Parts: sequence; C-alpha cells; structure tokens
Amino acid sequence: GGTDGVGAGMGTYGWSFEPWDGVPYGRGMPLARRLARYVAALAPVELKASDYGGPADRMFRGWHDRLPGGFAMSVKAPPT
Repeated sequence: GGTDGVGAGMGTYGWSFEPWDGVPYGRGMPLARRLARYVAALAPVELKASDYGGPADRMFRGWHDRLPGGFAMSVKAPPT
C-alpha cells in the first residue's frame, strides 16, 4: 500500500518527571528505572534534557545502549 515504511507513534515529551511518581510508574520507582518502564508502554519519546543544552556524549551512549532497536527518540535543539 501507500503507507509502506511509514509509521506513527504516540509518546510524551520526557519520561522522568517527579509529578509522575505513582501515576505511570509505581510510587517511589527510582528515576534510573523509569526509561525502561516508559519504553515498555509507549514509543516514541522526546528528549526534554536537550532543551537545556546538549547532553554529554556519555548520556546519549547510555540511552542508546538502554533503548531497544528501532525505538525513536526525538531530540530538540536548545534555543540559541
């Protein structure tokens, strides 16, 4: 069909907001475990941390290593 290779997903603009404690995550879930829980329920995600400047290369490598193949992460450019 005309949509071969085209997909859409619904996600959020981040995954580790304190007010979300107990809402999509179990109450008290450590911040370090929230990305894995998010990935199990939603895809894609927008990287909110890039709003504040570019995250360090080690952060990008860590996310890459923890995310499943094909998972989409949108990275916003910081304002200039």
